[in-house]
Amino acid sequence: MRGWLRWRPTPIGVFRQGEHWGIVFATPMTEEDFLNPKNKEPFLRLLDRLENINSLMGVRLTSYAGVIPSYLHANGYKNDVSHHFSKPLPVINKSIEIVISIEFAEYPDKDIPIILLGGNGKIGTPLKYHWRDSRTDIYVVDPQGGNVSLPNEIYGKPAILVDVSRRGAIRIYIDEMWDGLVILNETFPEPSKSTISLLDSKGVKIYHLSGVKGVVIPSLPHGYIDSVPCCAIHDSNEDTLPVLKLLGSQG
Repeated sequence: MRGWLRWRPTPIGVFRQGEHWGIVFATPMTEEDFLNPKNKEPFLRLLDRLENINSLMGVRLTSYAGVIPSYLHANGYKNDVSHHFSKPLPVINKSIEIVISIEFAEYPDKDIPIILLGGNGKIGTPLKYHWRDSRTDIYVVDPQGGNVSLPNEIYGKPAILVDVSRRGAIRIYIDEMWDGLVILNETFPEPSKSTISLLDSKGVKIYHLSGVKGVVIPSLPHGYIDSVPCCAIHDSNEDTLPVLKLLGSQG
């Protein structure tokens, strides 16, 4: 049964974000399934089935979760998925403002360095260029290439690390972190309990950006109660409210 369902989008819920309603589709497919070159054709057929459903229902916008947008972009899929890479930007900006107001109230906004983990990826790239137009204290770190280590020049200083990298990337850098560093995690899912425990032991606070204010029925697991994940944002503006969760012993 799983093999048959894996390539067929199945409705599992509905959601509302802003003034828009949507339907949540899912399959028991794993990331390893669709990244396997042998499964490229059935995966593209799955997307075609979803687009046929959308056409019948008059759906205005289709959003994909996880690394699917990056995969489609890299493989030249016929439908434009570029909107996935910029729509979280206002929400992440507002989340940073909130974290700074909580954790660094005594510092002016411009004095808090930002480390962008995954800054060379599809989500990180528009963030990187946007921030470089308005800030001079941006440090891009990416485990896939470029600068792969946290910047030594700000070690021990107040700073925010924004994680838009792959799942589990934070854990790679724990030994390089310091007391006073604050993490804003946008990556799904929220870090594991063991990772959070290690961060606690280093004196590193971590906020998880669950998404934006909205409702999913039934609620999504892994830290997404009372929120719609950023990948499903339809309305993204200054009034869009991020949902932040402080993890660890202080959460």
